[in-house]
Amino acid sequence: MSGLSYESLRLPPAYKVSVVKGKGKLIFDKISKEHELYDLKTDPSEKNNLAKAQPELVSELDTLIQNFIEIVALPVDKSLTLAKATKRLQEEIQKLKSLGYF
Repeated sequence: MSGLSYESLRLPPAYKVSVVKGKGKLIFDKISKEHELYDLKTDPSEKNNLAKAQPELVSELDTLIQNFIEIVALPVDKSLTLAKATKRLQEEIQKLKSLGYF
């Protein structure tokens, strides 16, 4: 799959998934079911959402995202807040420290 990469967005929210193929980047919100499409070559700051203007590309990239979601079965944790995520991260860091990783 040359030229194709999957990337997770910020955590939280863990309910957003994106795929990059060529110069196109599609972001899918698993809760709202909305899509954002950006041309990374002409719009690297992701300011101009092209999803409505390019439905064919959205459909193509969304197929990749849906296949990826199905494979990894990404759970949606609607109760995850920044505070909870930070606490979980701190707990994991403490576990790693106790094992000598830091």
